[in-house]
Amino acid sequence: MLRSLLVLLAAIVLCGADESECRKKKEFCSKINECSTCIASDSCCIWIYDQEYTGIRCNISEEVVDTDLKYFANLKKPEIKIVLDNDFSKPEMGVDTAAVQIRPQKISVVLRKGQSVNVTLRYKAAKNYPLDLYYLMDLTFSMKDHIITLQTLGTALTEKLLQMTETYHLALGYFADKVLMPYMKMTESFLSNPCGNTPDAINQCQPGFDFVHTLNFTDDVNEFINQVKAVKYTANLDDMEGGMDAVSQVISCQREFMWRTHSRKIIVLVTDGYLHFAGDGVLGGTVKALPSGCLVHRDGNIAIYDGLHYDYPSLSYIHKLLRENKITLLMVTEKEISKYYQMMHSMMDDVTKVGELEKDSKNVLDLVEEAYTELIQNVRLGAEVDKDVASVQFYSTCNKRFGWNRTSTCNNIEIEKEYEFNVEIKLHEYKGDSAKIVIEEMNIEEKLEIEINYLGNCKCHDRKGVCKNGGIYSCGVCKCGNGWTGKNCEFKCDRNAGRWSNDTYTSTTCNRRGEFDVDTCKCVCDHAYYGEYCEWEQCDRDSRGKVCSDQGKCVESKCECDENFSGNICDCTTLLDTCIAPSGKVCDGHGDCECGNCICRLEGNITYSGKYCDRCAECSNKCDVYADDVVSIINEHPDVPLTKYLLTEVENPTETMYCLKRYIKDNKECTVKFNYEISNITEIEYAVNCLQMANVTAIAIAVSLCVIMAPLVMVLIWRFTTYVKDKKEWAQHMKQLERCEYNNMNPLYKSPITTFKNPMQNTSNTMETTH
Repeated sequence: MLRSLLVLLAAIVLCGADESECRKKKEFCSKINECSTCIASDSCCIWIYDQEYTGIRCNISEEVVDTDLKYFANLKKPEIKIVLDNDFSKPEMGVDTAAVQIRPQKISVVLRKGQSVNVTLRYKAAKNYPLDLYYLMDLTFSMKDHIITLQTLGTALTEKLLQMTETYHLALGYFADKVLMPYMKMTESFLSNPCGNTPDAINQCQPGFDFVHTLNFTDDVNEFINQVKAVKYTANLDDMEGGMDAVSQVISCQREFMWRTHSRKIIVLVTDGYLHFAGDGVLGGTVKALPSGCLVHRDGNIAIYDGLHYDYPSLSYIHKLLRENKITLLMVTEKEISKYYQMMHSMMDDVTKVGELEKDSKNVLDLVEEAYTELIQNVRLGAEVDKDVASVQFYSTCNKRFGWNRTSTCNNIEIEKEYEFNVEIKLHEYKGDSAKIVIEEMNIEEKLEIEINYLGNCKCHDRKGVCKNGGIYSCGVCKCGNGWTGKNCEFKCDRNAGRWSNDTYTSTTCNRRGEFDVDTCKCVCDHAYYGEYCEWEQCDRDSRGKVCSDQGKCVESKCECDENFSGNICDCTTLLDTCIAPSGKVCDGHGDCECGNCICRLEGNITYSGKYCDRCAECSNKCDVYADDVVSIINEHPDVPLTKYLLTEVENPTETMYCLKRYIKDNKECTVKFNYEISNITEIEYAVNCLQMANVTAIAIAVSLCVIMAPLVMVLIWRFTTYVKDKKEWAQHMKQLERCEYNNMNPLYKSPITTFKNPMQNTSNTMETTH
C-alpha cells in the first residue's frame, strides 16, 4: 500500500503540483464535497474515496500520507490531441466536395477550469474555389436599359467569370412588388398591362409579380443569357420595390434553386429604386411576419413567390439569413440613390457590399469581380462557443510584417499561400460532460471542431448495499434522498430538522429565509442568507456574484479570507507577484503594491506611472530596452522571438507614446514613437514616420552656388529695376511732349510780318500792307 502511495505522490510531482503551493490551497480544496469537482478544481486537490475514511475527502497530496488509502482519483495533465488533419487540397471539378483550406479539422482538448490552451490553425486559400452567383434583377420598366446591356454581355460574362474561377454556377431571378394596393393599381387594365399604351410597352410588358425564379444554378452561360433575353418588364405605382422579399426566398430556397454546399455564395441585387421593409406591408393588409423556410411554388419551369400573405422581411432578418448561410449580398444601384444603400450596408457590413452603376450599366461585371476579389482576399474567422463555458481569442501575423496581432481577420491574402492563426481557449465553467467549440471561416463552409473534455472526471465503481433507503454510493460517499440522511442514509429526516431551538425558543422553519428540502433534509436558503437554518445574512459578493470573491468563507456574515487574500470581500491579493517589475523590485521601487496593483508615489517633483511605476517624464525608462527590438521587428529582420511581443501599429502617435527611436532605412530617416505594457507578453503600440534623407553633396553645391551667385543676382536685380524705372520716366516724358500746343516753336518768338484787310473791297481784291 505504501508503494502505491509513493507512486501516486511521484505522479503528482510530475504533474507540477509544488508542495508549498499546494499547502496554500488546502482550505480551498477542503470546501469541495464532490469527487469530479474536487480533482477538476486544481491540480493540488485529491479526492479520497475510501469508504471507511472519516477525514476531509477533498484534500491535498501532503495530507493524504497519514491515511490508509484504498482508492485514488486519477489525475491527468492538460493535453491537445489532433483527431483529424487532412492535407490542404483543391476542389474537384464538377463535384460538390469540400476543398481543404483549414488545418487541422478536428482536435480534442483536455482542460481544467480556469486554464488556457493555445491551438494553431493554418489557412490556405484554394485556387478555383467554386462560386455560386445569383443574379437578382429589378424588372420594373425603369430598368429597361440595364437589361438590354446585360443581354449583350454573353462572351464578356464568360471571360470575366473564368478570370475569377473555373468552377462557377449562375442562377437568375427577378422581382417587382406585391400585387396589392397601394403598390399596384388594382384595375383590370393596369393589372394586364401596367407599363402603358406605347407599342414597346405593350409588346415587352407582363402583369405584376413579387418574385420570380427562372433559372436554377448552371454553368451554361448561354442559357443564362437566353433567359435574360426572354424577360419582360412590369411596373408598379410607388418608387419602392419588393427586393427584400426576393432576397429572403433566394436564401431560403437553397435546395430548390440548387445552391452548392461548398462554394462562395454571392447574390447580385440590381435595382434603381428603394426597398420595402417590415411594417410596410400593413398598407396592403399583409401584417403576418414572414416565416422561415422556402415559400415559392412551381409554375412550370419557374418558381413564384406572390407575397400576398406576409409582410416584408426586416433588415435584421435578412442580416441573420445572410450570416447563417454565409452569403454575400452585392447591392448594385445608380449613383443618385447609392447613399441609401450605403446606409443599409453600414448596418450589416459583414455580409453586404455596394456598387454604383454607370449610365450604360456596362461596369456591372467589374463590380461583381471587385466584390468577389475582395471576398477571397479577406479571411474572417469566428467562434461558435457558449461564452459561459469558454472564451476564444484569435492572434495572427498576417496583417503585420512581424509580431502577433490580436485579430480574427486577414486582409489581402494570396491564393495558395499559407497563413497561421493562434487560437487561445480559456475554460471558465463546466456544463455537462464536455463542451464543443467550432472555429469557422465566416464566408465559406470551412471549420475546425474543438472538443473540450473536462480535466477531472471521477469514474468510481459504485457499490450496492452500502447506502440504505435508496441512497446512491458514489466515490466514497452516499447521496441520500427521499427524506433520509446520515453517512449511509440510515436516519429519517425529522420534520423539525429545519428549526433550531434553545431552552426558551424554537425558530420557524429555516427562519422563513428559505425552504426545507425533505430529500436532503437541509434548508435551501434564499440568495441573501446561509447557514444550517439560514440564520446568517450572506456576505457581500464580487462582480462575478461570488461570495467573498470565492477566496474566503463567510463566518457570521463576515468574510474570513483565505491565505494571501484580504479586504471586505477578499478581493485583494496580498502576494507581490504581480507587482514585480522587470528590474526585480516591487513596483520598481517607486510605489506600493495594493491588491496586486502598483500604486505609484510622488517622489520630490517626479511623478511615476505605468503598471510597475517604471515610467516618468523626467527620468530614464525602459525605452532603450525595447527600442532595438521594435526597430528590428518593424524592418522585418527580427532577431528576437516574435511571441515575446504583441505589436500594434497606429497611424498617428499619441500623447502616451513617450519612447522615441530614430533609425535609417532605404535612405530615409525614420522616427518610431512607442509605449509598452508588460504582462504575460510585452504589448507595444507604435507609430512610424519616415522622411527622405537630405543629399549632403547637393546641399553643399547649392550653398556654394548661393554664395557665388547671390551678389550677381543682386546686381542683376538692381539693374533690372533701374531699367524699368528709366523706361517708365521716358514714357512719361514723351507723353507730356505730345500734349504741348507749340509743336517745337519757341513760345517767346514774335513774327515781324503784319497783315491788314480792307473790309470795303471785294474779298478777291484784298489789299495787303506789309511792314
